Amino acid sequence: MVSCAVCGCSHRTGNRNKPASQVKFEEQNKRPMKFFRFPLSNPEKWQKWVLAIRRNNFTPCKYSRVCEIHFEKKFLKKGVRRVGCISLSPDAIPTIFPAHPPDLEKLASKT
Repeated sequence: MVSCAVCGCSHRTGNRNKPASQVKFEEQNKRPMKFFRFPLSNPEKWQKWVLAIRRNNFTPCKYSRVCEIHFEKKFLKKGVRRVGCISLSPDAIPTIFPAHPPDLEKLASKT
């Protein structure tokens, strides 16, 4: 099972114990939520992702993922490889964090 690496996000793959927000998303979009790997082969982009998700003492590995709700729609590309498949544009950085604790939001606004 894959889960989102963003602090406070409980989205995950599989059919059991999905949060209500994920179930609603999947019903509205008529497809499973997509999870994206950290760009491990691109150190500059990898660092931007790590800074964006604001998790202390976190080093992503090849199994770490971020779910699609943390990316603006402009970064999501449909059907590039296959019809119905979702991929990220090369400049995609996670920027949407609705579940971040308020103290992290305050900290981020100071930087």
